[in-house]
Amino acid sequence: MLYDASRAIVGIVVGLGVPALILFALRVYVRTRKSAWGIDDWLLTASIPVAIAFAIACIISAANGVGTRLNHSDAVNFTDAAKWFFIAESLYLFSIWLVKLSFGALLYRLASTKRGFAWTLYVTMAVFSIVTLVTICMLLSSCRPISANWDPVPGAKCFSPEILFRMSFANGIVNIVTDWIYALLPIPLLWNVQMNLRTKVSVCILFSMGVFVSVAAMLRVNFTVAYKSTGAPDYTYHVANLAIWAYNEVAIGIAVGSGSTLRPLFNHFGAVGSSSEGSYPLEERSSRRDTWKAGSSIVESQHSKDPMLRRPNENEAHHAASYGACSREMDL
Repeated sequence: MLYDASRAIVGIVVGLGVPALILFALRVYVRTRKSAWGIDDWLLTASIPVAIAFAIACIISAANGVGTRLNHSDAVNFTDAAKWFFIAESLYLFSIWLVKLSFGALLYRLASTKRGFAWTLYVTMAVFSIVTLVTICMLLSSCRPISANWDPVPGAKCFSPEILFRMSFANGIVNIVTDWIYALLPIPLLWNVQMNLRTKVSVCILFSMGVFVSVAAMLRVNFTVAYKSTGAPDYTYHVANLAIWAYNEVAIGIAVGSGSTLRPLFNHFGAVGSSSEGSYPLEERSSRRDTWKAGSSIVESQHSKDPMLRRPNENEAHHAASYGACSREMDL
Protein backbone atom coordinates (compact mmCIF):
# COMPACT_ATOMS: atom_id res chain seq x y z
CA MET A 1 0.00 0.00 0.00
CA LEU A 2 1.16 3.53 -0.78
CA TYR A 3 1.37 6.16 1.93
CA ASP A 4 2.14 9.88 2.10
CA ALA A 5 4.38 11.14 -0.75
CA SER A 6 4.72 7.70 -2.33
CA ARG A 7 1.30 8.28 -3.89
CA ALA A 8 2.56 11.52 -5.42
CA ILE A 9 5.54 9.68 -6.94
CA VAL A 10 3.31 7.17 -8.70
CA GLY A 11 0.85 9.88 -9.75
CA ILE A 12 3.58 12.05 -11.27
CA VAL A 13 5.21 9.13 -13.07
CA VAL A 14 1.94 8.03 -14.66
CA GLY A 15 0.48 11.52 -15.15
CA LEU A 16 3.54 12.89 -16.96
CA GLY A 17 5.05 9.73 -18.38
CA VAL A 18 2.06 8.61 -20.45
CA PRO A 19 1.54 11.99 -22.24
CA ALA A 20 5.30 12.25 -22.87
CA LEU A 21 5.33 8.82 -24.53
CA ILE A 22 2.29 9.71 -26.64
CA LEU A 23 3.97 12.90 -27.85
CA PHE A 24 7.15 10.97 -28.62
CA ALA A 25 5.16 8.42 -30.66
CA LEU A 26 3.60 11.29 -32.64
CA ARG A 27 7.06 12.76 -33.22
CA VAL A 28 8.26 9.44 -34.62
CA TYR A 29 5.22 9.29 -36.90
CA VAL A 30 5.79 12.81 -38.27
CA ARG A 31 9.53 12.41 -38.74
CA THR A 32 9.43 8.98 -40.39
CA ARG A 33 6.50 9.88 -42.65
CA LYS A 34 8.50 12.68 -44.25
CA SER A 35 11.98 11.14 -43.98
CA ALA A 36 13.18 13.88 -41.65
CA TRP A 37 14.94 11.59 -39.18
CA GLY A 38 18.11 13.06 -37.69
CA ILE A 39 20.66 12.63 -34.93
CA ASP A 40 18.38 14.47 -32.50
CA ASP A 41 15.70 11.83 -33.13
CA TRP A 42 18.13 8.99 -32.50
CA LEU A 43 19.24 10.56 -29.22
CA LEU A 44 15.68 11.10 -27.99
CA THR A 45 14.74 7.58 -29.07
CA ALA A 46 17.68 6.20 -27.07
CA SER A 47 16.43 8.09 -24.01
CA ILE A 48 12.97 6.49 -24.08
CA PRO A 49 13.81 2.97 -22.79
CA VAL A 50 16.04 4.53 -20.14
CA ALA A 51 13.25 6.92 -19.11
CA ILE A 52 10.77 4.02 -18.94
CA ALA A 53 13.20 2.07 -16.74
CA PHE A 54 13.57 5.20 -14.58
CA ALA A 55 9.78 5.40 -14.22
CA ILE A 56 9.57 1.73 -13.23
CA ALA A 57 12.35 2.19 -10.66
CA CYS A 58 10.50 5.18 -9.17
CA ILE A 59 7.27 3.19 -8.85
CA ILE A 60 9.01 0.18 -7.29
CA SER A 61 10.90 2.43 -4.86
CA ALA A 62 7.58 4.05 -3.86
CA ALA A 63 6.01 0.61 -3.36
CA ASN A 64 8.89 -0.27 -1.03
CA GLY A 65 8.57 2.87 1.06
CA VAL A 66 10.17 5.87 -0.66
CA GLY A 67 7.84 8.76 0.14
CA THR A 68 6.49 7.06 3.27
CA ARG A 69 6.89 8.63 6.71
CA LEU A 70 8.50 6.56 9.42
CA ASN A 71 5.26 6.40 11.39
CA HIS A 72 4.27 3.90 8.70
CA SER A 73 7.52 2.01 9.14
CA ASP A 74 5.71 -1.30 8.86
CA ALA A 75 5.09 -0.42 5.19
CA VAL A 76 8.76 0.38 4.51
CA ASN A 77 11.30 -2.12 3.27
CA PHE A 78 14.35 0.03 3.92
CA THR A 79 16.84 -2.10 1.99
CA ASP A 80 14.71 -2.42 -1.14
CA ALA A 81 13.62 1.22 -0.94
CA ALA A 82 17.25 2.38 -0.85
CA LYS A 83 18.21 -0.08 -3.61
CA TRP A 84 15.54 1.07 -6.04
CA PHE A 85 16.12 4.72 -5.23
CA PHE A 86 19.80 4.23 -6.08
CA ILE A 87 18.82 2.56 -9.37
CA ALA A 88 16.41 5.42 -10.11
CA GLU A 89 19.19 7.98 -9.50
CA SER A 90 21.47 6.24 -11.99
CA LEU A 91 18.75 5.96 -14.63
CA TYR A 92 17.82 9.62 -14.17
CA LEU A 93 21.36 10.70 -15.01
CA PHE A 94 21.49 8.55 -18.15
CA SER A 95 18.06 9.63 -19.38
CA ILE A 96 18.48 13.38 -18.81
CA TRP A 97 21.88 13.22 -20.51
CA LEU A 98 20.34 11.77 -23.68
CA VAL A 99 17.33 14.11 -23.60
CA LYS A 100 19.46 17.23 -23.37
CA LEU A 101 21.90 16.05 -26.02
CA SER A 102 18.85 15.66 -28.26
CA PHE A 103 17.89 19.28 -27.52
CA GLY A 104 21.39 20.36 -28.43
CA ALA A 105 21.24 18.48 -31.74
CA LEU A 106 17.91 20.16 -32.55
CA LEU A 107 19.36 23.58 -31.87
CA TYR A 108 22.45 22.77 -33.92
CA ARG A 109 20.27 22.56 -37.02
CA LEU A 110 19.52 26.25 -36.67
CA ALA A 111 22.96 27.43 -35.61
CA SER A 112 25.25 25.14 -37.60
CA THR A 113 26.50 27.82 -40.03
CA LYS A 114 26.92 30.48 -37.34
CA ARG A 115 30.34 29.66 -35.98
CA GLY A 116 29.88 31.45 -32.66
CA PHE A 117 26.56 29.77 -31.95
CA ALA A 118 27.85 26.38 -33.09
CA TRP A 119 30.86 26.60 -30.78
CA THR A 120 28.65 27.70 -27.91
CA LEU A 121 26.64 24.53 -28.47
CA TYR A 122 29.76 22.37 -28.74
CA VAL A 123 31.12 23.68 -25.45
CA THR A 124 27.76 23.48 -23.67
CA MET A 125 27.12 19.91 -24.77
CA ALA A 126 30.70 18.86 -23.99
CA VAL A 127 30.69 20.36 -20.48
CA PHE A 128 27.25 18.93 -19.73
CA SER A 129 28.31 15.49 -20.98
CA ILE A 130 31.57 15.47 -19.02
CA VAL A 131 29.92 16.54 -15.77
CA THR A 132 27.06 14.07 -16.19
CA LEU A 133 29.31 11.13 -17.05
CA VAL A 134 31.66 11.92 -14.16
CA THR A 135 28.63 12.08 -11.85
CA ILE A 136 27.43 8.70 -13.12
CA CYS A 137 30.86 7.16 -12.56
CA MET A 138 31.12 8.61 -9.07
CA LEU A 139 27.63 7.42 -8.17
CA LEU A 140 28.26 3.88 -9.39
CA SER A 141 31.61 3.75 -7.57
CA SER A 142 30.41 5.53 -4.42
CA CYS A 143 30.53 2.26 -2.46
CA ARG A 144 32.55 -0.91 -2.82
CA PRO A 145 30.87 -3.32 -3.04
CA ILE A 146 28.10 -1.44 -4.86
CA SER A 147 25.43 -3.21 -2.77
CA ALA A 148 26.69 -1.28 0.25
CA ASN A 149 24.77 1.70 -1.12
CA TRP A 150 21.56 0.07 0.12
CA ASP A 151 22.76 -2.73 2.38
CA PRO A 152 25.79 -1.64 4.45
CA VAL A 153 28.17 -4.44 5.29
CA PRO A 154 31.30 -4.52 7.48
CA GLY A 155 34.42 -3.55 5.56
CA ALA A 156 32.56 -1.66 2.82
CA LYS A 157 34.25 1.51 1.56
CA CYS A 158 32.05 4.46 0.59
CA PHE A 159 32.50 8.11 -0.29
CA SER A 160 31.57 10.57 2.41
CA PRO A 161 28.05 12.07 2.21
CA GLU A 162 29.66 15.50 1.67
CA ILE A 163 31.35 14.35 -1.54
CA LEU A 164 28.09 12.89 -2.85
CA PHE A 165 26.24 16.10 -2.01
CA ARG A 166 28.78 18.27 -3.84
CA MET A 167 28.63 15.95 -6.82
CA SER A 168 24.84 16.16 -6.95
CA PHE A 169 24.86 19.94 -6.48
CA ALA A 170 27.43 20.50 -9.25
CA ASN A 171 25.48 18.30 -11.63
CA GLY A 172 22.29 20.21 -10.86
CA ILE A 173 23.90 23.59 -11.51
CA VAL A 174 25.32 22.44 -14.85
CA ASN A 175 21.87 21.11 -15.75
CA ILE A 176 20.30 24.50 -15.05
CA VAL A 177 22.94 26.46 -16.97
CA THR A 178 22.54 24.10 -19.94
CA ASP A 179 18.76 24.60 -19.89
CA TRP A 180 19.08 28.38 -20.03
CA ILE A 181 21.71 28.36 -22.77
CA TYR A 182 19.45 26.16 -24.88
CA ALA A 183 16.47 28.40 -24.18
CA LEU A 184 18.18 31.76 -24.82
CA LEU A 185 20.57 30.90 -27.65
CA PRO A 186 17.94 31.12 -30.42
CA ILE A 187 16.83 34.64 -29.46
CA PRO A 188 19.64 36.51 -31.31
CA LEU A 189 19.00 34.37 -34.38
CA LEU A 190 15.30 35.22 -34.36
CA TRP A 191 15.63 38.87 -33.30
CA ASN A 192 14.67 40.34 -36.68
CA VAL A 193 12.28 37.62 -37.74
CA GLN A 194 8.72 38.85 -38.34
CA MET A 195 6.00 36.71 -36.78
CA ASN A 196 2.24 36.88 -36.77
CA LEU A 197 0.33 36.74 -33.49
CA ARG A 198 -0.39 33.01 -33.68
CA THR A 199 3.27 32.22 -34.21
CA LYS A 200 4.35 34.48 -31.35
CA VAL A 201 1.87 32.79 -29.02
CA SER A 202 3.15 29.34 -29.97
CA VAL A 203 6.75 30.48 -29.41
CA CYS A 204 5.84 31.84 -25.97
CA ILE A 205 4.07 28.63 -24.99
CA LEU A 206 6.95 26.41 -26.08
CA PHE A 207 9.51 28.74 -24.50
CA SER A 208 7.67 28.67 -21.16
CA MET A 209 7.51 24.87 -21.28
CA GLY A 210 11.23 24.70 -21.92
CA VAL A 211 11.95 27.00 -19.00
CA PHE A 212 9.86 24.74 -16.75
CA VAL A 213 12.43 21.98 -17.32
CA SER A 214 14.96 24.36 -15.81
CA VAL A 215 12.56 25.12 -12.94
CA ALA A 216 12.29 21.38 -12.25
CA ALA A 217 16.09 21.17 -12.08
CA MET A 218 16.20 24.20 -9.75
CA LEU A 219 13.67 22.64 -7.39
CA ARG A 220 15.56 19.36 -7.40
CA VAL A 221 18.76 21.18 -6.42
CA ASN A 222 16.83 23.11 -3.76
CA PHE A 223 15.50 19.89 -2.22
CA THR A 224 19.00 18.39 -2.34
CA VAL A 225 20.35 21.34 -0.35
CA ALA A 226 17.40 21.26 2.07
CA TYR A 227 17.83 17.54 2.60
CA LYS A 228 21.51 17.99 3.49
CA SER A 229 20.98 21.02 5.74
CA THR A 230 18.24 19.41 7.84
CA GLY A 231 19.78 15.99 8.01
CA ALA A 232 16.32 14.65 7.11
CA PRO A 233 15.90 11.96 9.79
CA ASP A 234 12.69 10.91 8.01
CA TYR A 235 14.82 9.70 5.12
CA THR A 236 12.30 7.72 3.12
CA TYR A 237 9.80 10.59 3.09
CA HIS A 238 12.14 13.47 2.25
CA VAL A 239 13.91 11.83 -0.69
CA ALA A 240 10.54 11.63 -2.47
CA ASN A 241 10.90 15.26 -3.58
CA LEU A 242 14.18 14.42 -5.29
CA ALA A 243 12.56 11.57 -7.21
CA ILE A 244 9.50 13.64 -8.15
CA TRP A 245 11.41 16.60 -9.57
CA ALA A 246 14.01 14.45 -11.28
CA TYR A 247 11.22 12.62 -13.10
CA ASN A 248 9.49 15.93 -13.89
CA GLU A 249 12.68 17.08 -15.57
CA VAL A 250 12.96 14.00 -17.77
CA ALA A 251 9.28 13.65 -18.70
CA ILE A 252 8.75 17.32 -19.48
CA GLY A 253 11.98 17.37 -21.47
CA ILE A 254 10.75 14.50 -23.64
CA ALA A 255 7.34 16.15 -24.02
CA VAL A 256 8.79 19.54 -25.04
CA GLY A 257 11.31 18.00 -27.41
CA SER A 258 8.59 15.92 -29.06
CA GLY A 259 5.84 18.53 -29.08
CA SER A 260 8.04 21.05 -30.85
CA THR A 261 8.03 18.88 -33.99
CA LEU A 262 4.29 18.31 -34.27
CA ARG A 263 2.95 21.44 -35.94
CA PRO A 264 2.77 19.71 -39.36
CA LEU A 265 0.44 17.16 -37.79
CA PHE A 266 -1.74 19.93 -36.32
CA ASN A 267 -1.75 21.69 -39.68
CA HIS A 268 -3.00 18.51 -41.30
CA PHE A 269 -6.02 18.43 -39.01
CA GLY A 270 -6.56 22.18 -39.14
CA ALA A 271 -5.63 22.70 -35.50
CA VAL A 272 -2.91 25.21 -36.27
CA GLY A 273 -3.04 27.69 -39.13
CA SER A 274 -5.77 27.99 -41.73
CA SER A 275 -7.04 25.05 -43.73
CA SER A 276 -6.22 26.87 -46.94
CA GLU A 277 -2.54 26.90 -46.01
CA GLY A 278 -2.33 23.33 -44.88
CA SER A 279 -2.40 21.72 -48.33
CA TYR A 280 0.04 24.05 -50.08
CA PRO A 281 3.75 23.28 -50.44
CA LEU A 282 5.98 25.48 -48.34
CA GLU A 283 7.27 27.34 -51.38
CA GLU A 284 3.73 28.32 -52.45
CA ARG A 285 2.81 29.44 -48.96
CA SER A 286 5.78 31.77 -48.55
CA SER A 287 3.84 34.76 -49.85
CA ARG A 288 0.90 33.96 -47.58
CA ARG A 289 2.84 34.22 -44.35
CA ASP A 290 5.07 36.73 -42.68
CA THR A 291 8.46 37.16 -44.34
CA TRP A 292 11.20 35.39 -42.46
CA LYS A 293 14.17 37.59 -43.17
CA ALA A 294 16.63 35.39 -41.38
CA GLY A 295 15.78 32.30 -43.43
CA SER A 296 18.55 32.32 -46.00
CA SER A 297 21.20 33.83 -43.78
CA ILE A 298 20.85 31.43 -40.87
CA VAL A 299 21.84 28.29 -42.74
CA GLU A 300 23.06 27.42 -46.22
CA SER A 301 23.50 23.70 -45.85
CA GLN A 302 20.18 22.25 -46.97
CA HIS A 303 21.84 19.63 -49.15
CA SER A 304 24.59 18.66 -46.72
CA LYS A 305 25.10 14.95 -46.18
CA ASP A 306 25.36 15.57 -42.45
CA PRO A 307 21.84 14.94 -41.05
CA MET A 308 22.45 17.61 -38.42
CA LEU A 309 23.01 20.24 -41.09
CA ARG A 310 19.66 20.15 -42.88
CA ARG A 311 18.40 23.67 -43.48
CA PRO A 312 15.72 24.60 -40.95
CA ASN A 313 12.67 26.26 -42.44
CA GLU A 314 10.28 28.77 -40.94
CA ASN A 315 8.46 26.20 -38.83
CA GLU A 316 11.76 25.10 -37.31
CA ALA A 317 12.81 28.68 -36.63
CA HIS A 318 9.68 29.69 -34.77
CA HIS A 319 9.96 26.69 -32.46
CA ALA A 320 13.61 27.30 -31.68
CA ALA A 321 12.89 29.36 -28.58
CA SER A 322 12.12 26.15 -26.71
CA TYR A 323 15.56 24.57 -26.22
CA GLY A 324 16.35 25.41 -29.81
CA ALA A 325 13.71 22.96 -30.91
CA CYS A 326 13.84 23.81 -34.58
CA SER A 327 12.37 21.07 -36.73
CA ARG A 328 11.82 20.51 -40.39
CA GLU A 329 8.43 21.55 -41.83
CA MET A 330 6.65 18.53 -43.25
CA ASP A 331 3.23 19.02 -44.84
CA LEU A 332 1.08 15.98 -44.32
